[in-house]
Amino acid sequence: MADVYGTLFDDGGAVFNVLHTDFGADSTGATDSTLALQAAIDAASAVTATNPRGGGTVLVPAGTYLVGNPSGDGVTYESIRIRSRVRFHLASGATLLAAPIPFAPTDRDRAVIETRQGDDDVVIDGGGTVDGQRVLNPDGRFIGIRIWSSRRARVAGLHVRNMAANPGTPSNPAGNGGDGVQIGLEGRLSGQYEAEDVMIEGVTVDGVDRSAFAVIYGKNVSFIGCVARNTGNGTHNNPGSGLDVEPDAGPWVARDIRVIGCHFENNNLGVTLSAKAQHVTVQGCTFRGHRWAAVATNGRGVLVQGNTIFLERNQGIHVHGGLSGGALVQASARVIGNSVIGSLNENERNGILIDNSTDVEVIGNEFRTIHGAAVNLQQTPAGGAVGNLERVVILANSMVDCVDPSRTTGVIRLQSDPANGHLLRDVTIALNTIYDSRTAPANADLAISVTTATTDAERATIRVFENIVRGVAALGAPRTQFVVPATIPAQTIPANGVQDVVVTVPDLGLTDQVSLNPVGGSGFGNRIVATVFPLAADQLRLRLLNTDPINAVSVPARDVRVLVTKS
Repeated sequence: MADVYGTLFDDGGAVFNVLHTDFGADSTGATDSTLALQAAIDAASAVTATNPRGGGTVLVPAGTYLVGNPSGDGVTYESIRIRSRVRFHLASGATLLAAPIPFAPTDRDRAVIETRQGDDDVVIDGGGTVDGQRVLNPDGRFIGIRIWSSRRARVAGLHVRNMAANPGTPSNPAGNGGDGVQIGLEGRLSGQYEAEDVMIEGVTVDGVDRSAFAVIYGKNVSFIGCVARNTGNGTHNNPGSGLDVEPDAGPWVARDIRVIGCHFENNNLGVTLSAKAQHVTVQGCTFRGHRWAAVATNGRGVLVQGNTIFLERNQGIHVHGGLSGGALVQASARVIGNSVIGSLNENERNGILIDNSTDVEVIGNEFRTIHGAAVNLQQTPAGGAVGNLERVVILANSMVDCVDPSRTTGVIRLQSDPANGHLLRDVTIALNTIYDSRTAPANADLAISVTTATTDAERATIRVFENIVRGVAALGAPRTQFVVPATIPAQTIPANGVQDVVVTVPDLGLTDQVSLNPVGGSGFGNRIVATVFPLAADQLRLRLLNTDPINAVSVPARDVRVLVTKS
């Protein structure tokens, strides 16, 4: 048998047609076919030990197959279990139809199709459909396809729909959700392990109440070319994501997850990553119609790259900290080369919102026609925990026609909460283009705004340089601009050190935009980075940073010009 990412089964494997008289499945849906399908799977599994060319294939031809086999004892509801080295092929035109659950089946989650620990090297594929019929499981979740504790599993080409959430019963008042495809751990006992080396490819999940795809526990899991639509319906729908990576209690995590070329539409959230999600890549995907965020991550080592997000409300991308096990976990992420496109409707808030996070890079993205900030750094409490928002780089992004009708905040916003111990530190904003192409109604936003609560100590760690700002003020009049000369005295700047010069500028406000003119720091050399920002009313600070980690640099006296753009 080949690796999970290659051909799992050779053509020489035996084929077991569930309609054969040895098994007797009913393709009309009139009678339950669970036992017939399971018998075919068990027969295919039995020949794998003697077949050197691979496992057996179970063929489910076109037709409707009722499954679940709820028994009269009031506790049993049977899933279709796929065993090791078996390929379960649900052909185009074939539908597995979930039978109603008239009782609480031993207080357990149930699935239409499942694997369990020890069921390794499996394939579930074809163009067929798994239809949950919005069946309610009174005391547990009801899932379309569940891959639990399997290694080297592939699910491809299937359609999953109509998995319902249970709103609650007297014995289970909290209710339970229904996922389309779930990957996880069969139990939490010693010796059990999470799913590993799992490929979900070309699978479409539509109309489930909870999440289309969920990774509870797993490592090396890929979602390639999948579609998640219309999740988060019903009353017990949290989080209602297209993909939810959500490890909960215990030592296990979800790591090395790839989401490539997928489409997410009309979900509460597109992709949700919890604090125990590690090393996740979301790349080349499209997002439409999400109700909260296209990508919301509390994970570490996350890459969001080359995606297209059509923003209709709230956030395009949300990088946020949160509590895990009572402790604050601060997110880290690289957000590179994405397009976030709004339509200037009043439900939009931010292209990207970042809070309670460290080591975040926002590089080379396009933010266009957003009714709010392109980038919003907002340091707020997370469940009462105190943490900083720090080491953030906002570099070489394009921000076009991003507006705030209040005319009080920036296209890039920096907000801290020092009174409650939530600090904003070590932020670099450079080489961005902030542009309003319209003449009326005009964008009177600030290019970059810093909340008045931000302390001088925090401001001293904010570096703003070489951004290009073009725009118009109210009624199409140009923004007021003027150039202020300043003299930098001769000085020696130590390795990795800074020197500040305070320049008096009459009529300068804290929210005005300032930059060196010409851009580039007026020839200080390649080891010196020159930045300038408002310090107080009528004063600005011009800072020289020596980037050489070893050597001091001598700077001769020099005259420079500072360009001031009134807000």
